[in-house]
Amino acid sequence: WRHPSCFCEEYQVNDQTIQLSPFSQAVGIELDRWEEGRPVLGVDYRHDLCGNPGMFHGGALGGILEAAAL
Repeated sequence: WRHPSCFCEEYQVNDQTIQLSPFSQAVGIELDRWEEGRPVLGVDYRHDLCGNPGMFHGGALGGILEAAAL
């Protein structure tokens, strides 16, 4: 079950739409482009998303994977 307020950022290209959650927005996940009818998501490297020096935190990576799965 999903509460309607859990999705707020919506991207639409032609007849295709994806919605990103507030968590995705907080991490900075954005729609980079569409490839062969599929959205390609991206997030810029930020120091506050690091776990080990120079690496994304596992929770941030999990959020990216979750956003891609939706």
